[in-house]
Amino acid sequence: MEMAYNEYINEYYAKIGQFDKMKSPFEWDTSLPRGLVAMTIEGFVGFFITIMCQYNFLRKPHQPVDDDDMDVARERRRVLRGDADNDMLKIENLTKVYKSRKMGRILAVDRLCLGVRPGNASVCWG
Repeated sequence: MEMAYNEYINEYYAKIGQFDKMKSPFEWDTSLPRGLVAMTIEGFVGFFITIMCQYNFLRKPHQPVDDDDMDVARERRRVLRGDADNDMLKIENLTKVYKSRKMGRILAVDRLCLGVRPGNASVCWG
């Protein structure tokens, strides 16, 4: 709109013979150069943020969770000190990390300790 308005004003000045008041659309006083510079800067900033997000520069690394729950801590101690040696199923310090191109390393399971005593197991068929 501003370019069209500038052209309209330039035609008016040309008709009345005041050629010195005519402005080129590429002068800094008009909105075109300022808009182009602003869009160029926004493009570079947006591209930089996209690259940062793509390669996980903005994500905080995963911190291991402490055993806040008393039952979890009690089961971990039971399994680690050997009281779960006679259990039907014993999982000790199981950790699973997935690797993804987009997200990098994803910690799915962190130091899982679990013991299933005889008589406490149930089977589900899906």
